[in-house]
Amino acid sequence: MQLTGHRVYNWATEFVAVGFRLGFMIGDREQQFQRLLALVSRLMGSQGLTVKELGGTTRSTARRIQRDLNKLRECGVPLEWVGQREPRYRLENLRAGAKLNLEETLAVTLALHQAGPSELGELARRGWDKLHYAVINGRERRSKADLPILLSSQSAARMPLPIISTLTTGLLDSRRIRLLYLGLSDRSARWRLVEPWQLFFQDQWYLSAWDPAAMSSKTFRADRICECELTHEVFQREQQVQDPHFHRWDIAGREAVEVHCQVDESIARWLVENPVHPSQKLDGIDLKVKVRDTNAFLRWVCSLSTCRVLGPAKVREAYRQRLEAMLRAQTEEPPGYPGGLSCELEHVSIHSQTRPGET
Repeated sequence: MQLTGHRVYNWATEFVAVGFRLGFMIGDREQQFQRLLALVSRLMGSQGLTVKELGGTTRSTARRIQRDLNKLRECGVPLEWVGQREPRYRLENLRAGAKLNLEETLAVTLALHQAGPSELGELARRGWDKLHYAVINGRERRSKADLPILLSSQSAARMPLPIISTLTTGLLDSRRIRLLYLGLSDRSARWRLVEPWQLFFQDQWYLSAWDPAAMSSKTFRADRICECELTHEVFQREQQVQDPHFHRWDIAGREAVEVHCQVDESIARWLVENPVHPSQKLDGIDLKVKVRDTNAFLRWVCSLSTCRVLGPAKVREAYRQRLEAMLRAQTEEPPGYPGGLSCELEHVSIHSQTRPGET
């Protein structure tokens, strides 16, 4: 039940008006103004508080709080109450239509972090931080405050809402999650019990988690999660949450390795303007990067027109094997093309010299 005839749109402006209504704020009136301000701070966004919960534990303090509540109504503050015997008082959000539910809070939080560490992303998150009156309930407020440190992103992707809700709840409450997951080497999806550490975005949404059965950290791609269930098992979070804007070459949970390469001058000039990794060191045509996932790095290296991997020896050998596999795939006889690639090219060459009408 709302006890006021109009809505106030800015609580600071309203309390300036309250101060004028109380006269010059000296002595008892200043104390009353401070009590009113404290009352508004406690009531705003709460689910409702009784006079006793507001501090009225004795008859005298209860009467004083009741007088202060009446003064708020007289000043036009949108005070609401529910119940007759022991009414619960609350303040509706002072900005009409700004209250968000849990799904809306999660959606806005995730959408803002898809902008990544860009200037636009930082501005968007700063603006979201200022809209604290838009999220007034306990679960929504906690999601808005705590979820961002468990998220990471650099661009946008879709993830089903049921999976978002389950994964984020597991992150916030430190609860184990059962995943029906289809891995790259799996012929069919299988259930896994994991302890979620972090959601991050690198072209796709990923879940970083601890796998108790394998006794190791794992990375799960969200679009390969067929089903997920929240358990009642709580775990102790020991993993230090890492920088939320790490690189896609650091997704793997291995130790970082510094790779030394040589590129040509045109690629070196491009790397000066477009660093490929935060650890990039470029000295002329010598390139060094320190990455965790060397396979992901080598896939990028293979896309370059000129690049030599100088070390370490293990990475150099992996690069050589990758190039040999690509060469074999290119020179082996493709199905349906007898004679292999050379025959196919000869066939093209012959027919390119044939005049129209000839066979």
